[in-house]
Amino acid sequence: MEYLAIIFYFISIIILGYRLKTKEKKHFLISMSFVVIGSFITYIITPSLITILFLIACVLSFIGDLVMARVIRLTNNRIADGAIVFGTAHITYIYAFIRLGYGYLSPFYTISGILLAFIFYYIIGYNPSLKPIMKIVNYVYALLITMLLMSVISFNQLDNISIYIRLSSIMGIVLFMMSDGLIAYNEFKKKLDGVNEIIIPTYLFAQVLLQMVPVLIILV
Repeated sequence: MEYLAIIFYFISIIILGYRLKTKEKKHFLISMSFVVIGSFITYIITPSLITILFLIACVLSFIGDLVMARVIRLTNNRIADGAIVFGTAHITYIYAFIRLGYGYLSPFYTISGILLAFIFYYIIGYNPSLKPIMKIVNYVYALLITMLLMSVISFNQLDNISIYIRLSSIMGIVLFMMSDGLIAYNEFKKKLDGVNEIIIPTYLFAQVLLQMVPVLIILV
């Protein structure tokens, strides 16, 4: 039954390929909805704290997609709304990987995440013309994505993890950082031609790879 979730993730990638051809916004949202269904199936098959956390993170990410696509509106600031929703999803992912790992994030990884966030923020998200509140939002978001990176790295320090789980989690967070970095750079630094054709596949593959982690834990 666990393979059913993988089938839905595979379908989401097929739909993504169709979206890259049509460039229709709705096809990307349909593609992401299949990731949500796959995550839900994983929880139904093996209900646990970990699978519910991954499901919540996936659902929040999908809500963030709807906000960024202007399908739903929380306030008049789409970027801030998206940062809040996606940030909450990242917090959920962070907690999930910490629970999968040692149950805590060591001071070394915590400090490393904070320092890396400053670098990440100034390279891709800092713009002196932004309002102070948006500068804070951008840094906090950068902090969440780097802390997610640290939680994944910490999780991978465990000895009893298969190579497939390691690859899925590491490749997932790397693609996540690439996608978020391009979004931030495009919004706050410089507009890039055709950047959405890179952001969309990197983001969706990041979600699929991260959501595959609990599936692989069940299977391997």
